[in-house]
Amino acid sequence: AGERRSKRRMILGPLILLKTMLYDPVRKLNRTSLIATYSIDTERHHDFFVVTVSRLCYYCGGSVQTFFLYFLHDVVRTKDPESS
Repeated sequence: AGERRSKRRMILGPLILLKTMLYDPVRKLNRTSLIATYSIDTERHHDFFVVTVSRLCYYCGGSVQTFFLYFLHDVVRTKDPESS
């Protein structure tokens, strides 16, 4: 019985730890605190907002360009999509 209890603790211990670290804090959030966490005061942190939006546009443009090269190669069937 003691060995069985020890195995159960080995299995349940990490699961309880993960539950208290990941599930419980999310369950305690309400909508207003979640929105407040992910909102930016653009007047107070204007430079941060500009950098964040410009990086978003830059990385979205790179992703679209990469997708378009695959699209040209696979769907349109061009020989060299980079020269098109």
